[in-house]
Amino acid sequence: MPWHYHTAVTDWCYCLEGVVAAQVREPAGQEEITTLRLAPGQSCRIEAGKVHRLANGGDAVCRYLLVQAGGKYDFNKVGAAVARAVPE
Repeated sequence: MPWHYHTAVTDWCYCLEGVVAAQVREPAGQEEITTLRLAPGQSCRIEAGKVHRLANGGDAVCRYLLVQAGGKYDFNKVGAAVARAVPE
């Protein structure tokens, strides 16, 4: 999933299988990245306005449930120039 943010939507990610890497850029638009590695049964909340992405955090298949709520849905990709500044 590409780096993105939601204007008014909060994400809740629930790991169902494998390891899910939930990455958040702190503060939004900067190069510092916080990575949460979620195991089955663990979850995290990503507030509206935070630049983030979800990825497979392990070598095996991962599955997660994503719940989004709080306002009108949008998906704002972060520009290519900003994304290049962030290490994988």
